[in-house]
Amino acid sequence: SPLDQAGVAWIHEKAVVGLEDFAEFVCTAVWPMVQKDLDRLAQLEGRMVNVQRAYFQELVALRNKVRQKESGPEDEEVKPGDDDELSFFDPVCYLDPELAALVRETVQEKV
Repeated sequence: SPLDQAGVAWIHEKAVVGLEDFAEFVCTAVWPMVQKDLDRLAQLEGRMVNVQRAYFQELVALRNKVRQKESGPEDEEVKPGDDDELSFFDPVCYLDPELAALVRETVQEKV
């Protein structure tokens, strides 16, 4: 046979070493991008929890107001603006700063 056992072993060793070197190079080159994505993911997960918490607080508060109205006198008329305004959830505060500024500018221009 053209390759003896020693020749096959030598080719295998060079291939494995070359593959290990290549894998190390790829991991080293790519890791900063992966780390940046992991950091951004952690930031967005934290933001999502805050959004959900604020939304839940507003939902509970509004549900409590409805229960109070339902348990109150039936002849009591509710007029617009009589209720205290309540707001835990402001979606703009959870946007990236650049997008939040754009939304605020757009709203101001429309109002």
